[in-house]
Amino acid sequence: MCSIFLTNKPDFNVDAVNAFIRLRGPDHTETLTRDGLTFVHNLLSISGAFTVQPFQQDDVIALYNGEIYNYLSYGNYSSDGLCLIPLYREYGPLFPQVLDGEFAVVIVDLAARCVILSTDIFATKPLHVAFEGPYFAVASYESALRAAGFSVIQKVKPNCVCRIDLDNLSFLEIGTVYEFSAAQYRADVDGWIDAFERAVRKRVERCRERLFIGLSSGYDSGAISLALNK
Repeated sequence: MCSIFLTNKPDFNVDAVNAFIRLRGPDHTETLTRDGLTFVHNLLSISGAFTVQPFQQDDVIALYNGEIYNYLSYGNYSSDGLCLIPLYREYGPLFPQVLDGEFAVVIVDLAARCVILSTDIFATKPLHVAFEGPYFAVASYESALRAAGFSVIQKVKPNCVCRIDLDNLSFLEIGTVYEFSAAQYRADVDGWIDAFERAVRKRVERCRERLFIGLSSGYDSGAISLALNK
């Protein structure tokens, strides 16, 4: 899972902020302070090389929670999150549109004086933002923002790319990750079965750990189990 926290607030209790979000990332906690910003990342590492965050390249810093399934399409990266800053540099703020994955991403561009936030199309990974006077914060959970002293909190919407201006703290939605089409053109379920099996495969093919699936009495978990066995 992993969890993230970012703020420009100078005084807060890191342990209190991290009390709950660190449970999402028990393998390593990293804290970085740079240019008046504090970054906290809690890592759960289950695929790729063990890679500590935040990622940094010159004036761009990234925090990330989730998994990018198509990262090898953009380079021979040892871990999926390493593709984020290069893709931001190549495609700009709307770079999440080229990602296939489940993610909450925070990109800080110190030179451009902005923060880019994005969630995947269904917001499977939580991301919240808060503003109070001259301060802002971004976190996986509301609890972290409240522990840092923020009270007015909003959840970043699914399928959304947003921008925070670091100079005036304006918060704007600047695009979507994916545009859906409701056009109906299939007369059978073969395409759905193929898409479902590919969806299961890309989520497990690079996993280092053994798999566990908790079965309910529903069709959904049975279908996942069937696809995994196949």
